[in-house]
Amino acid sequence: MSWSAEPEVVLAGDAPIHCQVYEQIRACIVSGRLHAGEQLQSIRALAVGLAVNPVSIQRAYAALEHDGLVSTADQSGPLVASPPADSLTPAERQARLEELCVDFFTRSVSLGLTLDQAVTAAQAIAQRSHAS
Repeated sequence: MSWSAEPEVVLAGDAPIHCQVYEQIRACIVSGRLHAGEQLQSIRALAVGLAVNPVSIQRAYAALEHDGLVSTADQSGPLVASPPADSLTPAERQARLEELCVDFFTRSVSLGLTLDQAVTAAQAIAQRSHAS
């Protein structure tokens, strides 16, 4: 388990608090800003930080768990789960893919490879994957 940089939840507008918390944390998970296994703030800590009723945070976390984005099964607190592929919209999938590509190319360049070398390596791996 790793501790994540807490997502900044900001309350604004007229939407119910639990909906705002749900949407902001969901966006962090599906965009890849929060990764599977990272621990979220406890209900109490987030409620105190936002100066809201803990029931609102509990409702948001319950909805995230219902959608398969958060797990509370092991009693160690809320953990980010791997988002099921069908929970992502096509635009979210595309955004996540682009983030993965940027990460891949950034890491490749930091190793001293050219972008062409990175693309060639990715294509070779893809071909091997399809062959097996």
